[in-house]
Amino acid sequence: MRKNLYLMLLLLFAFTMLAQSQDANDEAKNEKKRVKMAKEMLAKAETVAGGLSKIRNIENIHVKGVRHVVDPNRKMTCDFELWVSFIDSSYYSYQSYGNGYMIFISAYNGENAWLQNPNYNNNQPKPTKKIFEKTVPEMLKFLKPEAFDYSNNNLSVKFEDKFELKNGNEYNKIRVTYPDNSQEDFYFDINSSELYKRQGSAIDHWEKRVDEELFFDEWQNVDGLMFPKLGRQVQNGEEMKIYHFNEIEINVTIPEGFFDMPQPEEQEKEDTK
Repeated sequence: MRKNLYLMLLLLFAFTMLAQSQDANDEAKNEKKRVKMAKEMLAKAETVAGGLSKIRNIENIHVKGVRHVVDPNRKMTCDFELWVSFIDSSYYSYQSYGNGYMIFISAYNGENAWLQNPNYNNNQPKPTKKIFEKTVPEMLKFLKPEAFDYSNNNLSVKFEDKFELKNGNEYNKIRVTYPDNSQEDFYFDINSSELYKRQGSAIDHWEKRVDEELFFDEWQNVDGLMFPKLGRQVQNGEEMKIYHFNEIEINVTIPEGFFDMPQPEEQEKEDTK
């Protein structure tokens, strides 16, 4: 009797382990399928955006536009001009508020950062430890989404599901996992494969981590590559900023030393022109 009971328990354990093993195999197969689907969807999106080879060949970008801060606590509008070198992450940012009433210039040459406010401090640039001010990487999220080149950026991708959003259109949701294990969701239009939204988290103006949604609209062709003409930033469900990317150039000629901090004597010469 005990022997039969022992055999029954042994068989039950074996069947349980077999079922769990089958479930694990099914889950692994499903995971591989979702990864494969994500890569196929991203391949279509990359083609629509202009092709992966062209995306990888972007060495620098020059952008002119307008940024509207619609956050009710700090409403403002500024004209901006931005140069970014993707080779060494150098950048030069020019922001003008109130038709030149207040101007901020900031830059980083790959080693040192500097800030200049021509309205104050006798127009002299000052070294700063604040590298890559928030508006620069924020704009780059719209202009060069990392998901398009997930392999070079060491990202993991997986198809999550199809969703119908508030605008009534359907989108494929792809989850992207970064090397630091942070994640973002990218929503691509089912029909056009255009990127509509990326969703994750960010550090807001008050240094707090918040949920963030970035919306892409009005795609424009620039030398065979597609860029959004309109970008919207939503944090914790509230619209914060609207970007108008009016002029975009890629792989422009940037003079040597363009990102370096001007020397005082050079600045004085500029002031007398």
